[in-house]
Amino acid sequence: MNEYPEFNGWQAVRSLGTGHCGESFEITRDDGFGLAERGALKIVEISAESDPEAAQQQHDRLEAMARSIRALDALGEHKNILPWRDHAIRRFSDGSGWQVCLRTDLAVPLERYLRTHTYGESTVAGMGAGICDALALCHERGIVHGDIKPQNLFVSGSNFEGALELRLGDFGMAAIVPDAAGDFAAPEVLCGEAPGAETDLYSLGMVLYWMLNDRRVPFVPLPPEGVSGSDLAIARDMRLRGDPIPAPLHGSSALQAVVLRAIADQPADRFQSAEEFRAALLGAVRQRQPEAAPAGAATAAAGVSAAQQQAEARAARQSRAAVEEPAAPPKRKAKRAAGIIGGVVFAALVILILAMAFGGGSSKKEPGTLTLSTEEAKLAPKETLQLTAELRDSDGKRVSDPEITWDSSAARVATVDSDGLVTAVEEGTAKITAEVKTDDGDLSASCTVTVTKDEIEITGITLSQTSAELKVGETLRLTPQLTPSDAPTDQISWTSSYPSIASVKDGVVTAVAPGSTTITAQANGHTAKCTVTVSAAAEIRKVSCTSGAVNMTTAGETVTVTFTVNGTGLETLASSAKVYAVDGSIAQVGTLQRTAGGETDTYSATVTALREGLTTVAFEIRDANGVTHSTTCQVSIVFPVVETPEQPDTPADPNANTETAVG
Repeated sequence: MNEYPEFNGWQAVRSLGTGHCGESFEITRDDGFGLAERGALKIVEISAESDPEAAQQQHDRLEAMARSIRALDALGEHKNILPWRDHAIRRFSDGSGWQVCLRTDLAVPLERYLRTHTYGESTVAGMGAGICDALALCHERGIVHGDIKPQNLFVSGSNFEGALELRLGDFGMAAIVPDAAGDFAAPEVLCGEAPGAETDLYSLGMVLYWMLNDRRVPFVPLPPEGVSGSDLAIARDMRLRGDPIPAPLHGSSALQAVVLRAIADQPADRFQSAEEFRAALLGAVRQRQPEAAPAGAATAAAGVSAAQQQAEARAARQSRAAVEEPAAPPKRKAKRAAGIIGGVVFAALVILILAMAFGGGSSKKEPGTLTLSTEEAKLAPKETLQLTAELRDSDGKRVSDPEITWDSSAARVATVDSDGLVTAVEEGTAKITAEVKTDDGDLSASCTVTVTKDEIEITGITLSQTSAELKVGETLRLTPQLTPSDAPTDQISWTSSYPSIASVKDGVVTAVAPGSTTITAQANGHTAKCTVTVSAAAEIRKVSCTSGAVNMTTAGETVTVTFTVNGTGLETLASSAKVYAVDGSIAQVGTLQRTAGGETDTYSATVTALREGLTTVAFEIRDANGVTHSTTCQVSIVFPVVETPEQPDTPADPNANTETAVG
């Protein structure tokens, strides 16, 4: 018998470890073709609080997590986000708490990965820039992670030996199982403030510092010494006190300056956006000197590189030589003095160059970056492609309305107009180049366009729907029909007029936010459109009993209890509403009746007294994520006591004849 859990067709095969957020498992299932799909499952069990206020707080945390998961689903795929693929929040039948099941991709936590891998400065900066990209998208949609740390960053994919690409995961866990340690949390969060977008950036800065500091947070002992719980507590107190944080052990001065700014004590001194943080990281890498050894190399024997071992041995030999070397002759001393002076001059030049790089001199700034919406495209003759160019300055800020010059290397293959619209002409390959002139230099970016002539020419296209209505988080597959019907479908391109409302990929539309957008399918110059209207997903904000406590005094007496539900899209949730008496032998509850009222629905039911006693009438309704919202009202049935009056004694009649007759 398998002792590991099952979840929605997935079978756990081994435990991946237990943390303060619950236990994780590796899971697998048959993909239908005899191959095994693999993933990960996290299970968190939460006990219900006996105190009503604490219980409501726990329930609110679960709702917050459900909203976070729903919002994350609406983001679609992002290479630096590890999404929840499936989830369920279930209440135990005995009311003792909840079980939260979350399925995601199989991945290796960054903290575990770095135990056996070395890494350099460019890896640290590249990882930080990738997570900044993910945070920029999350913060734009109002999603705050709230618990960024090495255990919540993951290396995923089948080739962990390649370039280190990190993904941010475990969204929403901080809402239900807060991390009491907070070794990577901002000082204001440690003081009780709610996490926000700005504190996410601080925590990311702490992770980068940790990587550059041999995987140690500020103020704790460095390897090979161990770190105790008291060491971590003292380190947190020093951060709360505002003590200056020392530079990390590794990294160029430019990268160190970026990381130290990210974890500055005062929020005003830090980066104010993920885009600004990302630009500073990439700028620091461009300025860096060649790395002598991997930054933050693992201290385990398996993780220390040969280059680092050689460098340490060389330093030891030089140290011994400095101690044991006999006094040098005068001429040798003169040469050594000249060498020392030369070294000092060289160091001064290095300092001057670094000062100029950080704005202290008159050196030329980096010109920024120019990117195109795509780097490769395949078109059929007469088909068009709209290219867009994005210009960012050296600080990573987007430049609006830049003057772009467009050119085609082979106009006979593909032409491009002044707005970046590419038109395929005949078979061949052409490079479409965008150029822009800035005060700090010229920039260019290109897209390789391959034009192929299909054997079957597409003469028309239609879609399975011309209009559709979706709720946030829902998806819709649009099926294209080409003319002729046997024409290849790989030439169809899909676009959304407002991707922030609904995105589209290969005909699958995902609703992102309320509004209206147009989905367009294009093939060989022919187009078909579908108007998609997105409305807010069903959401429950509050459930309450409006009738108050019920008191009855007669068997068979009937009263009506009422409950209200406040939220959006409530009509889709009505079928899940139910009402019942906890002790059905004391009171009987009738059929539930609903009265719709826009964002507030009213439910009512009759309660009939059966016998004396105290019970509770409970009302429950589930939201779109399966989370149960409930409220109760107390029912008291007490029959009045009917007392029988006492009968007084009959006084003797003074006139009555009490003598006994004598015969």
